[in-house]
Amino acid sequence: MKRIILILNHNKYNIRNKKLLFTKKLIIIFLFFISIILCCGSVFAQPPRDIRIGVVFDKISPFNRETYEHFKKEFKELYAEEYNLVIDRHALTDGKWDKSVIHSRIDELLEDDNIDILLTAGYYASTYIINKKKIDKPVIAMDIPEAILRNRKIPENVNTVKYEVFAQEDIENIREITPFRQMVYLANDHYLKDPGYKQLIMNKISKIRAYITIMPLVNNCTNVMSCVNRNTDLLVLGNINNIDKPTLNCILKCATMNQIPVVALFNELKTDRQLLASATEEDLDIKYGRLVAINLHSILSGHKPSKLLTETDKKDEFILNLRVARNLKYTPAWKFLIESDFINVEDKAIKRILTMQDVVNAVLIANLEVLSRRFFVAASEKNIGKAFSAFLPRVDVFARAVRTQGDRNPSNFTLFQGTTVSKGIFARQLIFSDERIGEYLIEKYKYSADVFDLKALELDIAALAATAYLNVLRYENDLQISVETLKLSKRNLEFAISREQAGASDASDVYRWKSNIAKRKGKALIANSTYKSAKVELNRIMDRPLEERFRLRKLELKTALKGHLSEDVIKYFSNPWILDLFRDFLVEKALENAPELKKFDKKIKVKIRELKTLKREFYLPIVNFRTVFSTESTKGESVNFYRLQLDGDISVLDGGDKVFSIQKADRELEDLKYQKKNTALKIAQRTRNAVFRIMASYPNIEFTREAFESAKENLELVSDAYLNGTRHIIELIDAQNNFFISKERSENAFYNFLIDVIELKRALSDMSLQASCNKKQRFVQEFYCYLKEKKVNKKIVDNFEYYFIKKHSQK
Repeated sequence: MKRIILILNHNKYNIRNKKLLFTKKLIIIFLFFISIILCCGSVFAQPPRDIRIGVVFDKISPFNRETYEHFKKEFKELYAEEYNLVIDRHALTDGKWDKSVIHSRIDELLEDDNIDILLTAGYYASTYIINKKKIDKPVIAMDIPEAILRNRKIPENVNTVKYEVFAQEDIENIREITPFRQMVYLANDHYLKDPGYKQLIMNKISKIRAYITIMPLVNNCTNVMSCVNRNTDLLVLGNINNIDKPTLNCILKCATMNQIPVVALFNELKTDRQLLASATEEDLDIKYGRLVAINLHSILSGHKPSKLLTETDKKDEFILNLRVARNLKYTPAWKFLIESDFINVEDKAIKRILTMQDVVNAVLIANLEVLSRRFFVAASEKNIGKAFSAFLPRVDVFARAVRTQGDRNPSNFTLFQGTTVSKGIFARQLIFSDERIGEYLIEKYKYSADVFDLKALELDIAALAATAYLNVLRYENDLQISVETLKLSKRNLEFAISREQAGASDASDVYRWKSNIAKRKGKALIANSTYKSAKVELNRIMDRPLEERFRLRKLELKTALKGHLSEDVIKYFSNPWILDLFRDFLVEKALENAPELKKFDKKIKVKIRELKTLKREFYLPIVNFRTVFSTESTKGESVNFYRLQLDGDISVLDGGDKVFSIQKADRELEDLKYQKKNTALKIAQRTRNAVFRIMASYPNIEFTREAFESAKENLELVSDAYLNGTRHIIELIDAQNNFFISKERSENAFYNFLIDVIELKRALSDMSLQASCNKKQRFVQEFYCYLKEKKVNKKIVDNFEYYFIKKHSQK
């Protein structure tokens, strides 16, 4: 019976298996047919449609060429799967400011059946299009001032991409660059001929409390400079792309001679000439090209050209020429410093290119605190001579006249009257005085203590100067990273705006980037302030004018380690047990070299000698030798005499003053001993902490570098994913912040390590930044001897001897 049951169960199991196999076969067949359909769809999919474009320029300028290239690039990146732009050579026209050529070429392209869409760029070409009554094919007309479009009916087949040549933002930005009361604005004559444009400019001028002269710019320098006088504060160049170079050079030269700043609203001019500032066009041509690409795709999708986007404001940022700014005694505003780019930043006139060794040497020569202490030490040295002078003979010359009247002579009871004149020489010589000997020795000890105190101060100031040097480099790097972060955020804002215009995202991305940019501006201002403060601190330490400009030489790891331990030695000390011995060795070296402890040794000797002097006063006398030779004259009679005197003096009872003085000196001696012990503990702690920090900061250089590379790769991946719409803006902002934080930490890790090395060298009382190979080898040899004295494992000692004694000696 059991056997039958087993057979039935087995059959049931087989039936279930067959059902599963049948289901799997159906799924495989279904997936196979789906893959065939997808492959056929990809094979028989239509290729991108060819779109033939005709382009007419008033004049192919660098700006127009960049805009044209960005337009093709943006369209290809966004819509390459749908359309293929075809622009033949004959369809690309450079009008060269010839109206007849421009107008005729536009008519030809409008009638050409092979041209699908026409693109015009420039005032002549675009105004000719908007004035035509009938246009059969779509047209995108660029570079039309907003004032020209007012009160005009735009044809339905025309999309106008407009801008303001003289926007309200331009006036505000120019006033941030340089305040003005009287300004001369130069614009192309064909703009000013349009009544709408001129009326718009006049309306904006009425809102400004300044006198502005607007005049057409023609190829005549004399005509232009006739409107410039002594009261002119600013010369603004508008869109002057049709002016010849000789006239432009003449205008700039005359403005420079009259110390009149020149600002260009377009960067078609070379900013590194006599211009104070010019508006950036790098982002402007990108915005133009992107907007034209988006509008072209919308036209191809069936939208009416006249209903599409038309707004493209000029970028409200400027490039500042620092060389011209310095010549004009111009100092940029804080906001302008952050929001603008600079050229000619490195001034060749700055001859102070400092290294760390230069800074340390300058500090030891000119630092006011060090100079003050040196004069104090020099005065202390004079106290030694003053104390020694007590053992030299002293000679006094005296003269005395006495008038006597009515006195009685005690010998014969007679009265006499007259004048007595005395003169002579008084000399004395100290034979023995333990107090004076003690004072002399005490002054010598005090002088030695002051010398060691000066040495400690010089070491502190040198370490402070080296740290300030590294801080300037570090804060300069932080400022550069802050500016780079701000620029990247601005580029992302431009992309977010274009995504919003294309309908790929909403306005929340734009506002998030604007909020991020506002925060970055504040951080950049703080970084700039910190950098300036660090430079002022370094100038103060070197006793230079606080805002004197200088440049610092950049540091590299290998170069920075030349004056310290070699890199392989530091790696070898990564062994924890050897590191413990190394710390003990460094502590011994620090205590041996510390000028603070040597100063306390001298102070202790001072107290010991004071104590001896006070005790010896009970039984040691003060012995002096005196001699006097004098002459007395009375009524013409002269008497000569001399006196020799040897005396000794011991104070027997002074009310207990000596006893209390001895007790006080004894307590002060104990106090100095405890102070020395406490200072030794602090030096040992300082040395050990410096070693701990170095052992963490040195490998941290590599770790932060790896973190920076990973953050860089992550930012690239997240940026690409955000462009494709698969990542949220929060992830991109987080990746960007992580990238720049990692970059800042990677750069600062190197400076933190050098600061720790400076701290260790200060603890060791050795601030020599250019140690010779012999000195470093001697240091390693001393540590090798220390290991042998401590009876360390023989293998470790032999390995150390091989790697750092024999190997270096072979080199």
